[in-house]
Parts: sequence; C-alpha cells; structure tokens
Amino acid sequence: MKNNQKGFTLIELLVVIAIIGLLATLAVVSLRNAQQRARDTKRVSDISAMETAIELFYNENTGVYPLPTTWAELQTALAPYIKTLPVPPNPTQEEYVYAVNPTSVAPFTLRQEYVVKSTLEDAGHNALLSDFDGTYGVNGTSEDWGDVAGDFRIVSSDGTPGEANNVVACADANPTRGFCRGDD
Repeated sequence: MKNNQKGFTLIELLVVIAIIGLLATLAVVSLRNAQQRARDTKRVSDISAMETAIELFYNENTGVYPLPTTWAELQTALAPYIKTLPVPPNPTQEEYVYAVNPTSVAPFTLRQEYVVKSTLEDAGHNALLSDFDGTYGVNGTSEDWGDVAGDFRIVSSDGTPGEANNVVACADANPTRGFCRGDD
C-alpha cells in the first residue's frame, strides 16, 4: 500500500514564511528610507522658497529684511512673494526657523543678516554640503550676532519664540543636522 501524501512539510512551510518575512522587512526599511528622503527634499525646497521670498522682500523694501516677532507676522510680510509659508513635513517633531539681525555697526553702516533653518533627518544629505554651518544668535560661537547691539529676532513655525539659548544651530553633524540658508 502506497502512502501518497500531498502538501508541504512543516520545514518547507517554515522556510517559505521566513523568506516572506525577510522580504517584507526589506520592503518596509526601503519604504522608510524613501519617505525620509522625500521629507528632507521637501524641507530643502521649502527653505529655498522662503529664502527667495525674503530676498524679494529685501529688494522691494529698500534693503531691509522682515523683522517679525511671530511666525504669523513673517507670513504677512512675505504674503506678496509667497502664497503661504511652508509647513514642515513633520510639524509636531520639527520647525522652520527664521532669524534676523539688522544691526548698526558703525555710523551710517547697516549690517543685516538672516538665516532660515530646518533640521534634516539624514546627516549625510547633499544639501548640507552647501549650506551655512555656524551658530547664529546672541550667544553664538562661530557667527556670533551678539557682538553688536541690535534688534535680533528668532521666530519659528511652531509658534515658540525661537530656539534654545537664542541661537540657531546650523552644524551638519548629528544631532543638529541643521540646514541653513540666508545672508550672513
């Protein structure tokens, strides 16, 4: 009498399940990396759009950058140049920051500077190779704006008055990963 069993053995089923699990894991990791790259690309694009709007404002307002005290005031000032200020792709975890320092350095000399910042998820992103890497603010270290008295302001998209210690950290290294553009 012949025993003709049809079907798969337990070992064969376990091997197939393990292979499917491995492929699913690879797909999820790949999707997560693609989403991260997409969010970083949006951040870089948003900062560039804001930089363009700020420069247009500067050109049409006799060489003065916007001096807002809130993000809403910045939106109002830039309304003729950008329909709405961009919103970060992950607004609960990050913010966009605008810092400006219009300062009189010497009689009849106006030193004006601004920085627009976002934090990228990928510390190796190519955009970090061509951005500002200083620390800007009243307690800044490399591009110290606190060396002269002025109307220094920081506003951010999440409604807080600015970053910690009144500085905007633009270093590329972890954990900062600051992508900054502007006129320093």
